[in-house]
Amino acid sequence: MLRGHEELWIATTEHFFMALPSFLLIFALIILSMVMKKTIFLFIAVILLLSCSTRGRYSARLVAADSLMNAHPDSAYAILKSISSDTLPSKADRAYYALLFTQAMYKNYDTIRSDSLINIAVNFFSDNHDREKYTRSLIYKGAALSNMGNKLDAMESFLRAEENADKSDVNNLGLSEVQLAVIYQDIYVDVNVIIDKYKKALHYYKLAGNKKNQLLCLCQIGGLFRINNIDSAFTYLRAANNLAKEIGDSVNFYNSTELLARAYEKIGDYQASKSMALSAINSMVQGINLVDCYCDASVAYANIGDVKQSLFYYDKFNSVFNPSSIREKVLNLVLLREIEKARGNFKLALAYYVQADSIYDSITQSSEKSRLTNFEDKYKRQKSELDNSNIRQDNLSLLVILLCVIVLLLLATFFIYYLHNRLVERTFFCDQLSAEAIASHEELLKKIHSESRLRKTMVTQIEIIRKLINSCNNTTDKTSKIFVCEFKEAMRIKNDKSFWTDLRFFIDENYNNIISRLSANYPKLNDDDINFISLICCGFSYIEIAICLGYSKSTSAAVRKRRIAVKMGLNCTLDKFINEILN
Repeated sequence: MLRGHEELWIATTEHFFMALPSFLLIFALIILSMVMKKTIFLFIAVILLLSCSTRGRYSARLVAADSLMNAHPDSAYAILKSISSDTLPSKADRAYYALLFTQAMYKNYDTIRSDSLINIAVNFFSDNHDREKYTRSLIYKGAALSNMGNKLDAMESFLRAEENADKSDVNNLGLSEVQLAVIYQDIYVDVNVIIDKYKKALHYYKLAGNKKNQLLCLCQIGGLFRINNIDSAFTYLRAANNLAKEIGDSVNFYNSTELLARAYEKIGDYQASKSMALSAINSMVQGINLVDCYCDASVAYANIGDVKQSLFYYDKFNSVFNPSSIREKVLNLVLLREIEKARGNFKLALAYYVQADSIYDSITQSSEKSRLTNFEDKYKRQKSELDNSNIRQDNLSLLVILLCVIVLLLLATFFIYYLHNRLVERTFFCDQLSAEAIASHEELLKKIHSESRLRKTMVTQIEIIRKLINSCNNTTDKTSKIFVCEFKEAMRIKNDKSFWTDLRFFIDENYNNIISRLSANYPKLNDDDINFISLICCGFSYIEIAICLGYSKSTSAAVRKRRIAVKMGLNCTLDKFINEILN
């Protein structure tokens, strides 16, 4: 557990220090934008910040392992084994780790039993945000599937990698071609198809300047050309032999030398074949299976008549011979045929020839061959059909867009027509309302004029009543006194409810609803109090109020005023309060 925490801490600090320069630059740009008041610096800082947050950086240990993968795959594998994927802080790092670990297993000839690990990388990089790693993930998924025996899916993965790779990514393009060629060789596909794959790979590796992989392709092409084009075989194999000497590649020097021995054997130059076979044997490359060069040496000696030396190398061949290998089984039969021919036992030699030929025929007629050789063509046809389907879909999309635009234009036209009609209707309605408003205004002016005349008449009548009351009150002769008494009796309007209702309405209309407001604001006031106030609003004096309300003394009106003021809680006289409201 402690080890895991240490790895997580190391990975986290790596990411921090790798991202630190970027964040310092962003901070400096923000400060610069604040000081110079230039928004362009702030805009650049935002772009950098988004870039840092979305792209991310890979762990330094993973990058180091990747840099060692081609030259020192064992060292890269050791670094990756020391890292626990659970301690990696990001999905990008875990996907990168999955790719590198699968690649390291393949390059170190470690058995791959599942493609679940490499699928993590394939799924993560599938959006092509890192195109090179997605291409490489597809290649090593194909390699894993091929090792597991799933040739069909492996081939599909290689073809997807070839299709996805950027044209400048020549190393991965070359690798995908080589992997496809290896699968074709494993299933004995037509040799010309295999040669074309290696030629494409050779072209890509020349562009990349990768001499080691060029050497691999030269050896394979030369070896394959021995079947049907011996001149081309010598051209490629000699080029491979010279390049192997130039770069000091002992393994491919052995391979090219052994293939040259077999090429000379093909044209019947057994002395040259013997020399090349012995040169390959003497190169003493550790870890190389010498079964081919022992076979070539034995065949060469048999054909130059030295049966003893042929048997010597046949015994060496038997010491490394693998009976379970169909290819080596065929080599054994071919070698026995050549030895028996050298001994003069042609009948037995023919029997060995027939056995070897039947085994070869059974291989070449395998059902898997025809199924797999057509797979690439099928894949290309499917891709072509998919491209055509995409074109048709694009055309259909354009048609749909065009129809949508036409529909929108029709809807817009209908909507504009609808708005125009609504506007015409509104204009007509507004004109009608305007005409009715003018008529109503004229009618209202007539009513206001009539009401004004009625109000003026009412005020005149009230003034006449006041004058009559004052005139009668000042009369002294007996006859006049009788009139006055009868007049006062006629003027008593205390109990005339219709009069008081009309008077209140009149005052409210002329003085902004003063009576209604006083009734609402001062609920203690009764009807007599409200009638009293109404007369004050009309300008009646104490004597005039006393006569109208039937008081025996004029002082009673003054007493009533004070009582009303007390009910209302006034700090001033009732007259003053009413006058302030009226004003």
